[in-house]
Amino acid sequence: METYKTTAKNFKVFARHIKKWQKKMGLTGWSIFVSHKDDDKDAEEDCAWVQSDYQTMVASITLAVTWPIAPTDKLLDLTAFHECRHLVTAPLMMLIPEPLQEIACQEEHRLIISEERLLFGKALSEYGDADNQENNPLTSKRL
Repeated sequence: METYKTTAKNFKVFARHIKKWQKKMGLTGWSIFVSHKDDDKDAEEDCAWVQSDYQTMVASITLAVTWPIAPTDKLLDLTAFHECRHLVTAPLMMLIPEPLQEIACQEEHRLIISEERLLFGKALSEYGDADNQENNPLTSKRL
């Protein structure tokens, strides 16, 4: 599988989009720290990921250096939106008992991807089949 590298410029654009979505989604109570690196386990699987602590309202959102698709400003925006939506659902997700966490995470992603389609439908379709999550490089790795 061909991979692509995000640049320092891509990171600045991504961080700017995170701030935009934080404000638009009413997440101003969160302290969000943004970083740029690959995850040791899934370096080529995810474009970004979020770790959050709802109790302290602190989150870390990481832009992956290695992507399965060429990064563009539209994709950086969509990815920032996706990660911020996880913070919107964080209060609900923490209430889910452990045996149901995996199912809840899958459903959370389905919800977020549905929202992405509403806001970024054209951007999604430019990079694969927007109606088929398995054939779209933006969504297939997130489920």
